[in-house]
Amino acid sequence: MKTPDELPSTERSILINEALLVFAAITPVEARRFWMWLNGQTYHDMAVKELTGSNVSREELDSKENSIEKQFTCAVDGTITKFRIVLERYLKMKSLSIQNIL
Repeated sequence: MKTPDELPSTERSILINEALLVFAAITPVEARRFWMWLNGQTYHDMAVKELTGSNVSREELDSKENSIEKQFTCAVDGTITKFRIVLERYLKMKSLSIQNIL
């Protein structure tokens, strides 16, 4: 098994992107949100993008933002947890572990 020092950052990025593709096949909406989060977007940004084109009130936008945050961060079945499971399984198929990409 490779050590983290042996795995170049480009290879780490490729592995994460490949795992994200697997995640998108399982749950496309959560994968899109996760990709947005990886690219620095906030829960507010995600809510605005999802509600674009509709005339929404501040309360509706806040509600959507809170909903996304809760779904994203839930320790049991949130988006981050689900992606970590997919990533760990994908890395195991490649004879790697999560430690190899940290």
